[in-house]
Amino acid sequence: MLRSALPVKLDGWGIEIRSLPPLGMDGKPLGPIQADKTTKPLKRTVGRLAIGSGKAQTDDGRTESTATSAGATAPSASALERAVRANLAAFPDAILLTQVGSFFESYFEQAKQVAKLLGIKLTSKSFGKGSNKIPQPFCGFPLFQLSKHVSALVEAGHKVVIVEEFKEAGGKESSVTVRKVTRVVTPGTGVDESFVDLEQSNFVLALGVAGGSSVRDEIGMAYRDISTGASFTRTSKLSALRDDIHLVRPKEVVVDERLRDTKLGGRILDILRGESLREGIMVSETSTDAVPPSATSVPSSNSTAEAVLLAYLANTLPMTPPPRKSAKFVDPATVMQMDATTLKSLEIRESLRGGVRGSLLGAVRRTVTPGGHRLLIERLCTPSTDLTTILTRLSLVSAFHCSTGDPTRRSYLRALLRTLDDTPRLLQRLALRRTHPAHDLLGLKRTMRALAVIRQELASVLAVLEPDESAQLAVRALRDELRQWDALADEIDEAIDEDALLMREEQAEREAVLAAELGERAAARARSEREAVEESGAGGAEGGGLWGERQAWVIRPDFSPALAALHSELNSLREEASALQDALRTRYKSKNLSLKVAQRVGPAVHILVRDGVGEVDKDPAALVHQKTNSTRLYVVREWALLHRKITDVEERIKDLEVEATQVLVARVLENYDGLLHTADALAELDVVMGFAEVAEENAWVRPAVDLSSSLEIVAGRHPTVENALVAQNRSFTPNSVTFRHLDDFEKDPSFIHVLTGPNMAGKSTFLRQTALIAVLAQAGSYVPADSARLGVCDRVFSRVGARDELDRDRSTFMIEMDEATSILENATSRSLVLLDELGRGTSPTDGLAIAYAALEHLAHVNRSRTLFATHYHRLGAMLGYDGQDPRARGTAEWEGIEFWCTDVEEREDSVRYVHTVRRGLNNDSAGLVIARLAGMPARAVIAAKGMRDKVLTENL
Repeated sequence: MLRSALPVKLDGWGIEIRSLPPLGMDGKPLGPIQADKTTKPLKRTVGRLAIGSGKAQTDDGRTESTATSAGATAPSASALERAVRANLAAFPDAILLTQVGSFFESYFEQAKQVAKLLGIKLTSKSFGKGSNKIPQPFCGFPLFQLSKHVSALVEAGHKVVIVEEFKEAGGKESSVTVRKVTRVVTPGTGVDESFVDLEQSNFVLALGVAGGSSVRDEIGMAYRDISTGASFTRTSKLSALRDDIHLVRPKEVVVDERLRDTKLGGRILDILRGESLREGIMVSETSTDAVPPSATSVPSSNSTAEAVLLAYLANTLPMTPPPRKSAKFVDPATVMQMDATTLKSLEIRESLRGGVRGSLLGAVRRTVTPGGHRLLIERLCTPSTDLTTILTRLSLVSAFHCSTGDPTRRSYLRALLRTLDDTPRLLQRLALRRTHPAHDLLGLKRTMRALAVIRQELASVLAVLEPDESAQLAVRALRDELRQWDALADEIDEAIDEDALLMREEQAEREAVLAAELGERAAARARSEREAVEESGAGGAEGGGLWGERQAWVIRPDFSPALAALHSELNSLREEASALQDALRTRYKSKNLSLKVAQRVGPAVHILVRDGVGEVDKDPAALVHQKTNSTRLYVVREWALLHRKITDVEERIKDLEVEATQVLVARVLENYDGLLHTADALAELDVVMGFAEVAEENAWVRPAVDLSSSLEIVAGRHPTVENALVAQNRSFTPNSVTFRHLDDFEKDPSFIHVLTGPNMAGKSTFLRQTALIAVLAQAGSYVPADSARLGVCDRVFSRVGARDELDRDRSTFMIEMDEATSILENATSRSLVLLDELGRGTSPTDGLAIAYAALEHLAHVNRSRTLFATHYHRLGAMLGYDGQDPRARGTAEWEGIEFWCTDVEEREDSVRYVHTVRRGLNNDSAGLVIARLAGMPARAVIAAKGMRDKVLTENL
């Protein structure tokens, strides 16, 4: 273990700060130590933790010496141990990362886990004093790797507590280093970490129960995306909680720690435990004791949920709480309701195989901004039921469609939007005091500048839309939402030097790469050498200019009088340095003499041996500090004093730059809500132009939407299946459907279609495409059809396909019955219901009875628009169809039911499916055809055919 005779001072990069030897008025060192030509370079005697070497090197056991400022005594190892153990006790469910100088470290048993997860070296560190020192597991990594490693730990399913160092009390020479918890990073509280998907919402969801009891079966939901500021509330019931959680898709769910004490709370926790196991959602608890009570006498479930969310964010973001923003209440009456089963069955967000490819989102995604993509997902999962909103969105799409609007403007605007940064995320980074605020401010400035161009382009679009008043009104309203921020953009532009910022970022990137490849010390050494070259570059062999004039300052000097005065003083000092350099070249007869700042020496005079060192060696005021065969470094009092003045001014400039940046950030945050509103309008513009793009590509049409309960689709197509077939040079067979609801048509109503036919003939595709067209229309998109008229759907139910949940003791048939029960209990006359092969999971008799009962309930109680696919052909006779009516309708009480079917043409050597849906009832499900196509042995197929014929002839 290395020891230092004197206290060692390190800068923020872990590099030793060496003071000059004390000099007398004559320039000679004071005291018995005298410099001569044989003086050897001073050696470093400070140790530090050698990550990855298998050894823990300390300077006299004081591991915190790297964090102390000049003159401060390093805390003992026992103090660090006490702090770490206290934080581990305060956060027992999290991994603790503690800053020690320029490293983040993990200790004790957690270190083993962290080292394994991150793939870094596990070593040991001794805690205690004297003979009581005990080696403990230990690992660590440099500061610049924090974001990468935190993301890895969170993605592995852990919370991460970050403890950082701060200097408090007194001036520079008497500051004390303390450590504070700055963040608790969890899956739901990510801001700019790599695990946060920029194109997806990253919600943390809080649940609350009214009054903290089970008096009312109502559950409040408050969810916020910390990375964008999006905040919502909604209410749920216990029976619908799982579906609502799947709709929100939170990364983390938070509940009050007292929730388990209530009956309803216990049932909620049971559901959350199941979702945690199946979906990998992190479930956390928090205390709301510190949250002020609600102003109302009886708090609502939503206010309780918001209190839980507020308390949790206060605990996870203790240093920089997110800005208070009023949450938007999602009224179920204003959006189309789709449960988790429907979202999955219709493949809205992702396909059944997983991933966006093959989903509705994948088929219509043409957005070019992250905000637009997030809004598109929201629109597809929660289409509007407000007719005015739907028509306005459709009018916006028509404004950019080739048939009615201006597609050339669309192309230009999409290219412009593609260049802009994600405004909500930039605002959140500024609000949460994240690093690199100047970069975020410039990103906002670029967006502000682009707004003027966007508004001008929208004005040009308005000129083309003169005949279409509704489209004009929609575009004008959108343009008005894009507020002008020229004054704020000017303030940022006048303050920040973008070229200097770019230069600084490039330097930081090079250093990060170098540190990753060679280590932090090598990066620090390279940085010091580069700065020395830059600082001495201006005053070259010919002299003149400013010493060190290549330094990049992010804030322009004319931002404030104080900053201008400091830059003027700095330029004067650098002129003095340049003049001093010329004077020393003359004095020591060395034409290449330069003033440098050496890494371990500080300010020094650099002389090449080939230029001669005789004159400088004669000068008693020049103390030789380092010798090599080709160069000499000398400490000269004049340069040391002048350099101290320069560094003092530079530090004051840096302080003023920080203050100036904070002023700009404050100015931006004063307009936080307005800028978010503008960002929402840009996302809206991106979505409607994307809808126009996909409509042109695929020949989609604008649907007519009204408040009726009917529906008519002519030559409808399934958007994702059609895309897959086109990719194979195949064509899709379109089909039409018409619902004439009892509420709209007294004569010849038709609102339930019973669909029969063979397997693989397209029944499920037909069901799904009808629902997807309704979803697209109410989301504000054109639809894949020749024409479409739809009455607004309040809910869409899709029970298509089979699955089980054995971990919840639910068989395939039990799930089928649960879903059917939900439909029969909740569907209304304005709902759209898809049922595929209901009752197939039990005996034929029971299945037929269940199918009949469901149809009877839908026809007489729910009166919903229904597509009912089945292989129970006997339903036709049970529902009044005798096979003679060419319209294939039921009679008497079943007059609202029609029968439709698909067909298959079988030949000896081939099978052709007829995907066109026609009126009638097909008694042949062609099950044996599918068996033969699947390769079932011929003997088995023959046996099956014989048994089928026997059953049909003998009526078994």
